[in-house]
Amino acid sequence: MVRHVAEIPRNERLQRAARRGMHVLAAAAALGAILELTLRMLLGLGSPLLYRTDTHFGYFPKENQHLRRFFVEIDTNLFGMRSDPVPAMKASDEYRILFVGDSVPFGTTYVDQKAIFVEQIAARLGSDAAVPRVQVLNASAPGWAPSNELEFIRARGLYHADMVVLVYNTKDLTQPFARYYGSPNFPLQNPPTAIGELWSRYLPPRILHAPVAADPGSTESEGPPSTNDAQRVLQTVEATRQLVSSQGARFVILFCPAVTADVRRYQPAWDQALLNLKNWATQQSVPVLDMTTVLTSHDAEYVYFDGIHLRQTGDQLVADAFVKWISAEFLKH
Repeated sequence: MVRHVAEIPRNERLQRAARRGMHVLAAAAALGAILELTLRMLLGLGSPLLYRTDTHFGYFPKENQHLRRFFVEIDTNLFGMRSDPVPAMKASDEYRILFVGDSVPFGTTYVDQKAIFVEQIAARLGSDAAVPRVQVLNASAPGWAPSNELEFIRARGLYHADMVVLVYNTKDLTQPFARYYGSPNFPLQNPPTAIGELWSRYLPPRILHAPVAADPGSTESEGPPSTNDAQRVLQTVEATRQLVSSQGARFVILFCPAVTADVRRYQPAWDQALLNLKNWATQQSVPVLDMTTVLTSHDAEYVYFDGIHLRQTGDQLVADAFVKWISAEFLKH
C-alpha cells in the first residue's frame, strides 16, 4: 500500500531525503573522480610545466621535468633547458651550439619535444658524418626579451658553447625586460587538481570570453614599434654580442617573423626595425639568418599557431634552413 507524503512520519521523510542527498553526492564525487583521472591521464592536466623565478633573468623552466601534456612530450634537463641531458663540460672533440630565446625556440607545449626546431637541428647534425660532433642546447623561456637573454648569459655563462644563436621574433625588436608575475600560464607549483587547472587556465577564455592570460612578454600595448625601445634593444644585442665574443664563442642571430594582425598593421615600421638590426649586424660581421622568406612563402595557418608560435611544419622549415647554413659553414673550415 502506497502512503501519501502526509502520512509518512517527518523523521522518515528526512531520512529518505538524506539518503537521496548522499546518493547524489556519491554520484557527483564518482563523476568528479573519473573526470579528474581522465584529465590527468589523457591530457596531462594537473601537472603543468613549472617555472622558477630568478633575480637576474626573471624566470626559467624548472629543471628535470618529464611531462606528457596534450599528447606531446615535454622534458627539461638538469639546467632547466628543453634539451637532452648534457654535462656541464663538453668533450674536446665536440662542437657545442647554444640557442637562447623565448617561446619560439622553446616551442609551445602543443609541439612534441622531438619536433621543435632546436631538437630537429640536434638530430640532423648528430647524424651528419660531414660535420663535427655537434651538441645542441636550448636555453629558452616563453615571454623572454633580449634583455632577459643577456642577463641569463651573464648569470649562467655559455655552457662552453662554440656558437651562441640568439633567436628573435618581430616583437623582440622593441620588447623590454620581462618580469615574472603570477599567471596560470607560468605556475611555480602544481595546481591542487586537474579540474582546477582546466577551469582557471583553459575554460574561461573559451566559455566566458574572459581575457586570455598573457605571457610576461606580451604586456605591451599593441601599436607601432617605439624607436627608443628599438634602440635600447639594439644596445642590448650589442652587449650580448660583446659578452659572447669575450668568451670565445661565435655570435649568430636567427630571426623568425611574427605575422600577427597588429604587426601587419605597422609592417613598414617593423621592417625598418629589422633593417636597423641587419645594418648593425653587417657592421659587426654577425650572421643574421632571416627566416622571413622561408616562413612567409607558405600559408600562415600551415606554419603558425597564432602568427608567432610555430607549428611542427614551421619548425621543420626553420630546422632545414639552419642545417643547410651551418653545414656550409663547417665545410668552409
